[in-house]
Amino acid sequence: MKALGLLLLVPVVAWAEEEPRVQPGEVITIYETAPKKPAKQIRPKRIPPPYSDQAILEDRQRRAWAVLDVDEEGRVTSIRFIRKAGYGLDELAAKEAKNYRFTPAEDATGRKVPSRILWLFEWPSYFRSRTMSVVSFSDPCKRMKSGGPLNLDSIHPVEVDCYVPTQEEIQKVLGVAPTP
Repeated sequence: MKALGLLLLVPVVAWAEEEPRVQPGEVITIYETAPKKPAKQIRPKRIPPPYSDQAILEDRQRRAWAVLDVDEEGRVTSIRFIRKAGYGLDELAAKEAKNYRFTPAEDATGRKVPSRILWLFEWPSYFRSRTMSVVSFSDPCKRMKSGGPLNLDSIHPVEVDCYVPTQEEIQKVLGVAPTP
């Protein structure tokens, strides 16, 4: 004789008996844990994003810092600039970032989760990068403390941008209260 089993599915609904009580002026702090495995770019690009005509004509070395929001599939969903590069480069960087792909971040259980990444877009001096060999081309910010003119005796003197955002600037862009 065969036994017949019956599985009964009963939907369960949970609700709060009353509204949460919040006092005026009360601050609720929610601590979000960092992903166990952060997102990483697939096929990292070692070349700068495209140059704008204005940046080429004025031969500018510029940096733009941004926060990239990456979804569970590894796609960039939004970009928020902490500091823009100017010279028409920001629009090009935002367009380029939408094409970046990442391995998704994972939480402690291995589940894919959305994440945020602090990202540096960097454009070396257009003419300097075309005239210097790869071996001799080095990061001028490693030699300089804050930036300033470079190659003043050259036909194309270049102002170097060595800006790095502070923790407070990053938190402001993210809308997070500063840490004490």
